[in-house]
Amino acid sequence: MAPALIISKGTELLRFLPDSILCIAAEGNYSIVYTLDGEHCLVSAQLGQVEELLGKQLGEGAKEFIRMGRPYIINTKYIHSIDIGRQTLVLSDCKGGKVHTLEPSRDALIKLRDYVMDHSINRINDPQHEQ
Repeated sequence: MAPALIISKGTELLRFLPDSILCIAAEGNYSIVYTLDGEHCLVSAQLGQVEELLGKQLGEGAKEFIRMGRPYIINTKYIHSIDIGRQTLVLSDCKGGKVHTLEPSRDALIKLRDYVMDHSINRINDPQHEQ
């Protein structure tokens, strides 16, 4: 079974498959997990705590997730568009499913754009990528 992100929520235990998570947003002392099916769930953990759980519970799968400044952790698999001028980031599975728009800081968007460009170039230059 693939590793999952497991978060305790009071008397509930929540289990999220990594591929189902679009992003996680800070909401004061809580976090909101937004999923691919358009649902969202408030959890009683700060974003830093969720970030630690991702690393501990998902192992290599945590590499798909990156922190964007203070308010967001995003699943890089679902980056659809980065618009620095409008200061928006659109996350989508590009299959006609739900679309989620974030408004991170300009600096965070520039860093994300550079990360995506570097990551894409590294994949193209990787000899194992030509399979």
